Amino acid sequence: MRRLFLLLSCGLTTHAVADDFRSAAIKASAQRERQFKTISVTWKTTTFMPKGGRMDVDPAGLPLPREDITVESTHRLVLDGDRLRAEHDDSGLRRGLRSEVDGIFAADGERTHQRVYQNGRDQPAILMRDRDTSLAQLGGVTVRPLAMWCRGARFGPYRESGWDRVQVSQSDLEGEQQIRLRLNGPAGSTITLFLDPRRDYLVRRVREESSASVEVTDIAYRQQPEIGWVPERWTWTQTRDGERLVQWSRAEVTDIRCNEPVAPATFRLDPLPGEQVTDTNLNKFYRAGPNGELEEFDPLTGQPALIETEGRSISTWPGRNLVRYVMLPALLVVILALVILRRRSRSPHTPSS
Repeated sequence: MRRLFLLLSCGLTTHAVADDFRSAAIKASAQRERQFKTISVTWKTTTFMPKGGRMDVDPAGLPLPREDITVESTHRLVLDGDRLRAEHDDSGLRRGLRSEVDGIFAADGERTHQRVYQNGRDQPAILMRDRDTSLAQLGGVTVRPLAMWCRGARFGPYRESGWDRVQVSQSDLEGEQQIRLRLNGPAGSTITLFLDPRRDYLVRRVREESSASVEVTDIAYRQQPEIGWVPERWTWTQTRDGERLVQWSRAEVTDIRCNEPVAPATFRLDPLPGEQVTDTNLNKFYRAGPNGELEEFDPLTGQPALIETEGRSISTWPGRNLVRYVMLPALLVVILALVILRRRSRSPHTPSS
């Protein structure tokens, strides 16, 4: 530890300092990921947006939102290796706040399932299914502090590319010395991270700056027996136009459990009666019946999708084209020929004298 601070204070090259930090930080993060094979975390959040936080004056000449908004929400995250389940009982998005989608996201390594309560918990949900392609759900504002703690080897500053753009220095945070990383992004944006070498290089603060706003996440940790350092609470604050508040969220962890068995069904979602089910991979839409059975429907008309019936199956009969285009025309030709011959066989009709 002293060696790293000496490197910083002596002003050695950024490349040397970054390499030294990266080696120590990635090692600590990888150790946590090996230690925490399964994770179960529950927490509660309070989110607030003041009147006019999003916009001072909208096209109607009024502030947006029209009044202060406060939302209480509860959350749960379960991880088992690459499998995950994230539950968010959160109405903030429907009220115009930046928050998680109200519902459940589950991924079992092969398929993703997302249940969305678009119109509230008292209305049928939408269930979307697709192939499992990434751990993108760990990147949300609500979940990210947890992801950087237990899955930082694959998510967070430990995997940032472009180390030649990183400025490394020593900085004070709440009276404690931290390692400060500043990453220069596109269009003048920057990300500054403060990592605590006394707490396994865990992220204590993330500051994201752009031309539109500034976002700051502060994370506090505590020691938990048989686990070590765990997140205790965190705050996220967004400001614009200097220090004008847009929104803040305060989260408090209520329970953390590690390395307990997790049932495989935790990472799947089965259709519930009345739900609309969208299979993105197959591009099909269904409605779930009383027993969970699925009926395909046309999203444009809302009517049940056409299915093959016994009558329509005739069109696939191999002899259909032979009858339609050969036998029927031939029969018509024979009939016409018989009519013509019959007329010619009649004697000419002449008037009597």
